[in-house]
Amino acid sequence: EWFCKACFTCAKCSAALSVEKFILDKDLRKAGEYACLCQDCGKAPEEAVADLKCIVCKQSCDSEGEIRLLDGSVLHKACLKCKSCGGSSDADKPGVLTAKLKSLRAGSYLCSVCDQATESELGTYSGKGKVGRENVTYCVSLRPKHFFWLDYTSMGAVATSSFH
Repeated sequence: EWFCKACFTCAKCSAALSVEKFILDKDLRKAGEYACLCQDCGKAPEEAVADLKCIVCKQSCDSEGEIRLLDGSVLHKACLKCKSCGGSSDADKPGVLTAKLKSLRAGSYLCSVCDQATESELGTYSGKGKVGRENVTYCVSLRPKHFFWLDYTSMGAVATSSFH
């Protein structure tokens, strides 16, 4: 965690902030100052909202059908669609969505439920044997997107492991 609860306050009014709902002021951040604001202090003037474009479809956003992310960008509620299930379960979690900006812009956004399902292991295989005169054990965990985790241990005079 970045701050203790007592120190995580609005830069303008000193109100306590929630990790799920705060706004990062781009101008303060560029100036190198503490930039976390509460919802009230971070609200942009109404005329500026019309100038904001949805990060998915690039069309103008109105304050009615938009989701404002922690970095100040916005997207239409209708544009928030999980690539896998088509749902929008993260719509009320701007902190989660801000962490997924790259996938939102690329059209490859996965909701928290589908993302968790794709990150789980596909299978784990282990065994033991001999390499030369040394006993060895190994464990291979298959992961999504062609990744794997290999644990190989040599049980010689000095036990060694390597992870990839």
